[in-house]
Amino acid sequence: MLVSALWTVLGVSALLLVYPFAIYPLLLRLLRAEAPPQARGPLPRRVALVFAARDEAADLPRTLRILSMVRMHWPDLQILAWNDGSRDGTGRLLRGARSLVRARHAVHPVGKAEGLRRLIDETDAEILVLMDANTRFRPEALRTLVAPFADPSVGAVGARLVPCGAAAGVGRAYWALEERIKRLETRSGSTIGCDGALWAIRAELYPRFGAAAADDFRPSMEALLAGRRVISVPQVEVREAAVPDRHGFARAARIACGAWHAHRQIRARLHRLSPRDRFKYVSHKLLRWFSGLWLLTGGAAALALAGLYGHGAAAAVLLGAGLAGAALGLPGPATAWRICQGFLGTTWGVLRAMRGGTRVRWTPVRA
Repeated sequence: MLVSALWTVLGVSALLLVYPFAIYPLLLRLLRAEAPPQARGPLPRRVALVFAARDEAADLPRTLRILSMVRMHWPDLQILAWNDGSRDGTGRLLRGARSLVRARHAVHPVGKAEGLRRLIDETDAEILVLMDANTRFRPEALRTLVAPFADPSVGAVGARLVPCGAAAGVGRAYWALEERIKRLETRSGSTIGCDGALWAIRAELYPRFGAAAADDFRPSMEALLAGRRVISVPQVEVREAAVPDRHGFARAARIACGAWHAHRQIRARLHRLSPRDRFKYVSHKLLRWFSGLWLLTGGAAALALAGLYGHGAAAAVLLGAGLAGAALGLPGPATAWRICQGFLGTTWGVLRAMRGGTRVRWTPVRA
């Protein structure tokens, strides 16, 4: 009886852990394809690019060069920046670019979500393009990003994120899978949320929300809840430095904590989604948030079974060898450990949010 229960726990845990990454993409291929967005009306003319920065002096000069080239392609584009109490040269750089960027400076940090909200309140733009201060993209890409808004059914549009830098190995593989899922979701109607590196939304849909919620997932879900499409445009590639391994757990926890707070703010309205989009929401988001739980329960069941079958010592040796390899940075064990860190950090962040905790103060992570 005990053995059967342990095998059941192991099997169910493994299925729930693997499902969002391996099975769900296969199921998406079975969904009926929707017509791609069509230009059924004029493209909104008033567009604003908005970003927040804190201690970004190292990356900001390159960002400003990109934005100056964007302005050459798009003279009417509004560019707004929020300096969130930076202590390095961020404020000086933004003041030096006042002909390009309209910046607001906070003496004390108020957080990214609040800073963006204050900038958005100052603009009359119809389309908001939001980005991280350290992202890289081709200047002409913004036109491609906002082009789908010529279709009134489109509410939000996301770019394709490609992590770069020395720490990009696992992150690059994860985001390659994530972007493939987004393309499949878009093919069948809408993707579930946009990544904050570079995305756009109709200004009328950008909500007011609590600062604890994720500042990209929460507003992009508002577009879906309003009955509009949320799509990914893979032709628009944005590059961002990968997060160093030592920050992987903390970053996963911070993102998941914000995502769960966003979920709590919208869960009473999730019934408005179509059955197809509810299926996507559970598969793409809800099950992933508890990936650390599936990992722990499955691992505990596997160790218990190994002990019952007399292989407990061997299992302990293998586990110890794996942890030692991870500590030494060996490719196989280190990669597995980074993946496990992401799973555990995600679930820890969700549990923190469930207990009423909020995300730690917004501090951009350096590569």
